[in-house]
Amino acid sequence: MDDARAAAGLVEAFIASRKQEANGALLAVQLALGGSAIATLESACRSVRERLGAVVHTLRGSSIAFILPACSAPAARAAAEEVRSALVPAPVFAGIANFYEFFFADGTPPEIAREIERTALRRLEAARRQPRGGVCDTTDPSAAATADRPSVFVIEPDPVSVELLSAALDAAGFDVASFQNGEAAIASLEASPPSLVICEAMTPRLNGFVIRDRLRASRRLASIPFILVSHRKTEEMIRRAVEADIRHYFRKPLSIAEIVGLAVNLTGRQGP
Repeated sequence: MDDARAAAGLVEAFIASRKQEANGALLAVQLALGGSAIATLESACRSVRERLGAVVHTLRGSSIAFILPACSAPAARAAAEEVRSALVPAPVFAGIANFYEFFFADGTPPEIAREIERTALRRLEAARRQPRGGVCDTTDPSAAATADRPSVFVIEPDPVSVELLSAALDAAGFDVASFQNGEAAIASLEASPPSLVICEAMTPRLNGFVIRDRLRASRRLASIPFILVSHRKTEEMIRRAVEADIRHYFRKPLSIAEIVGLAVNLTGRQGP
């Protein structure tokens, strides 16, 4: 796609997003490899593009970007984490500019689109400062530095649950990464262990019990606090949870305040 068409596509996507009052995002991604980086990235991003209807947006150098239309902020971050998981152990960096941040910005749509691109690139640069690769979707330097914030992996296929949990955990001072299936989560767990895992019992591909067993089988991952959630809490599922040493099992609908409070206690935080 040439630069003019890419710019026009970003302008059109932003206008549509603002008109519908629904978030979209520009996802900038870079792979720390040599000359084949772009081709490798495009291959890894294919499933994200197809599932979310993403459109390629041209960027300079060894970076590529995708316009994610009608995409929530947690879903945009999950897409970035999915790309990173597909390329483990190679370091992958991602910067995200969410459209809702610019709904009330001054300027014409083309001017705002250029600022969206600059923001995504600035956040990509912030992500590059994370030694093993990372995702940055904020301009707050303290929030972008994952070393300063305990990380939580939310493994949950329901986007509404992800959005509610992610917003509350972020406000409480956590860095949140979300995954819609167990396979993607396991890859990232092994590459960059979080401070806490919150997992739906019936997660696709690898369910919550299997994920818990994988963690317990690893000396490096066994001590990560684990919270299981589900609409179902039968005697059989409770028995499996006890056998897997799952001490925190909550039935949906969740009390978000209770989950966040427990997350604070399990990670030793002092609260927001």
